[in-house]
Amino acid sequence: MPNWAIAVAVAGALVAGLAANRWWARGHDDSSEEGFGVKDIVGPVTTLAVILLAFIMVEALNSYARAREDRERAKTSAARPEHSTRSVRPLSD
Repeated sequence: MPNWAIAVAVAGALVAGLAANRWWARGHDDSSEEGFGVKDIVGPVTTLAVILLAFIMVEALNSYARAREDRERAKTSAARPEHSTRSVRPLSD
């Protein structure tokens, strides 16, 4: 997946999340209720979800970078004849 597509998807998710938050906040004012409000629970859960998502994205990017490096290393080693298995001579008895 191209980098620009990932950026567009993340930006779209951010805009959708902000719009949903504004829409939900208009109809729900839980400041008059006693005890825990929804905001007291949703805030930490949202923070945890964002941290988890960021961790997953960083790990996926690192994995992609390692795979790209391995592919380039395989291409360069296959192009050099001295690294070929055919050039290995058997051990003498």
